[in-house]
Amino acid sequence: MPFAFKNPEFFISLLLLLPLLVWYYLRYQVKRSATVKFSSLSAINKIPPSPLIRFRHLIFILRLLALVSIVSALARPQTGKKNTIVRSEGIDIMLSLDISGSMRAEDIQPVHRLNAAKKITADFIKMRHSDRVGLVLFGSEAFLQCPMTLDHGVLIDFLSQVDFIEELENATAIGMAVSHSILALKNSTAKSKIIVLLTDGDNNAGDIDPFTASALAATFDIKIYTIGIGKPGVSQVFITQRDMFGSRKVPMQNTMNESTLIRMAEQTGGRYFNAQDAEALSHTYKEIDRLERSEILSKQYMEYNEIFLYFIAAAAIFFFLEILLNSTRFRKIP
Repeated sequence: MPFAFKNPEFFISLLLLLPLLVWYYLRYQVKRSATVKFSSLSAINKIPPSPLIRFRHLIFILRLLALVSIVSALARPQTGKKNTIVRSEGIDIMLSLDISGSMRAEDIQPVHRLNAAKKITADFIKMRHSDRVGLVLFGSEAFLQCPMTLDHGVLIDFLSQVDFIEELENATAIGMAVSHSILALKNSTAKSKIIVLLTDGDNNAGDIDPFTASALAATFDIKIYTIGIGKPGVSQVFITQRDMFGSRKVPMQNTMNESTLIRMAEQTGGRYFNAQDAEALSHTYKEIDRLERSEILSKQYMEYNEIFLYFIAAAAIFFFLEILLNSTRFRKIP
């Protein structure tokens, strides 16, 4: 708990005065003593000195402590508690995640592309403490899975339940995914609005093409960060197929249109990233996190409590002890 003096000049004056008081006491008061006239000192010399002689400076010390306490009280000692007000200007983020059949490809572990994307996307959500984040899913159609929320635990729970939907697996509607994300963001008053679109394919479904959607995003000042998961272009990947004969790996053609994703990002002032493994995908999300940071403003203030009464009480005790001892054990004979 912080401690401070409201009027420190009193205490500074005391620090300058104390050496003078000690010097005066040692110079003039210690050498001075009461005297009694006797015709002979021989009888007195036989009397052993009192053990109290060792405490003869106690009166001066008590007076000094009383003075220090009074001056400390005048300096207004205070104890305080530090408080911090944090105000954050967050970013609104819509995550748009591909759940088409090609996301079953097992070139990115663990399990397959979708599973890896879910795990690393959850890690990204945990990094965005001050931001509202929502989730759109898309295959042959797109839909809002979770509206923007600051309750990231709920969002991560929604994300953990994401799985393939058989009716949506046969195509990829990238333009529709962006359009649904725009609908969730267009009325946002956040200082920054972004869409993070993760896909492994080419737009081949939906009523809105990707470039129309990205142009619309630009008019609402929404950036699109596109992530292509897997190798760009046409390549062969494997998926596990289960049927009446059991499970077996079968080849599947991957057809990611990287040029579309690059152009969409450029149209809105965002960036394109290619993630060919789980480590690259994790690095991609960390890079987006670095590029889009929330502005957090903090203001600190102190709450002080006056404690000068404790010093006044201490001064009173020291004065009382001085008077008591001066009148009893340390009483001087004139």
